[in-house]
Amino acid sequence: MLTILTNFGAGFGPLVRTFDMARLIRQRLKPILDESINILIPWVYGENQLQILKEEIADSNEPDLFDQVLLSPELGDALRPLLFSGDGLNEELDRYFKIYEAQKKLWDHLFKSSLKTVDLLNRLGQVEPKSIRLEVTRNPVLATNIEYSYYSSVSYFSSIFEELHQKRNIASINYKLIEKAFISFRKMEAGYRLQFQPVPRCMSFKENLKPLFSTERETPPLIPQPKMVNGNLKNGIYISVSGISGLFSVYKEALRLPQTIYTNYLPDKNSKVQVCPPNYITHPAVNRVFARAAWNTIWLANISGTPLICPDHSPEDHPEIFYNLKSASKFKLAHVWNSKEISLEDFLSIVPCGKQKPPKVYLEIKNRFGTLDGLQFCVDNIVKDFLYAN
Repeated sequence: MLTILTNFGAGFGPLVRTFDMARLIRQRLKPILDESINILIPWVYGENQLQILKEEIADSNEPDLFDQVLLSPELGDALRPLLFSGDGLNEELDRYFKIYEAQKKLWDHLFKSSLKTVDLLNRLGQVEPKSIRLEVTRNPVLATNIEYSYYSSVSYFSSIFEELHQKRNIASINYKLIEKAFISFRKMEAGYRLQFQPVPRCMSFKENLKPLFSTERETPPLIPQPKMVNGNLKNGIYISVSGISGLFSVYKEALRLPQTIYTNYLPDKNSKVQVCPPNYITHPAVNRVFARAAWNTIWLANISGTPLICPDHSPEDHPEIFYNLKSASKFKLAHVWNSKEISLEDFLSIVPCGKQKPPKVYLEIKNRFGTLDGLQFCVDNIVKDFLYAN
């Protein structure tokens, strides 16, 4: 038996994209390997995680995944305290470094004996550590000792912290913690067989980006090709809510807009809002997207031609978002809303409404790579490396 581990950073996006990558690798390896293949996922987000994974499987037409996708509460408990929760960067990094060694010790210990699991049919089981031979990651904050481990991110966290330390772009930051974070994450990022970096990404605003490692591979956007959603919908806006609980206040004004609203998640009960998966962004009736400037939503909105509105960086948010906004502005990927200067409703009056042509950078990406599907690009490289080495 082969078990593929997913290892992800904060938010629903990294959870979903590592699952997508593991699922596609499983598809490719099943006809080749004479063994069953499971996907092991740290259970971080409770019932929300269950719902998200079930929606992803329903969309994939792979019903056998319901008993092949295994959630680990123990791995989730080890990982969760290290994930960014929106409490402010200084507080988050201080806590991260105080608890990292203990959480890493717990994480490593869990791989020394059978891991208790729950499948998506709510059946209990277990996974033997020796079967966990392949790992896929997105923005990881915790390293494992798995030999066939593959890294992906929206830019290296070490590069984000290095840029912040050099430029001092954000006030009220403890730059001693930033320097410590740069060193710590750079060491972790080096320990993978391949490192995948998408175009465009967080640090794309910088000229002449160079690879950090000889094993780095640039890729198209790290999302699957969007599938068009059909059916009758009223014209409206999609509010893409992050899974980071401390940032829910970002969406309050958007969720009160006097129009039809679709969203992936409701922080508070609101009978006027329709909950539906992010792929609904592709529907012709979805005429705008409002989202924190995170790359899963930036790419999906851009590729589907849906105008994207992003709130400006807030002090409590991760510096990744500060630099995401710089890249989004440079390549005209989003309309950045400053809530201190104008109401959201007034700002929307000057933002295009309805599907548009994707930003021109995506034509350049398609010409360079032959595809916009960065996940499939990564899977091709991972499967080749794994099989060749074995």
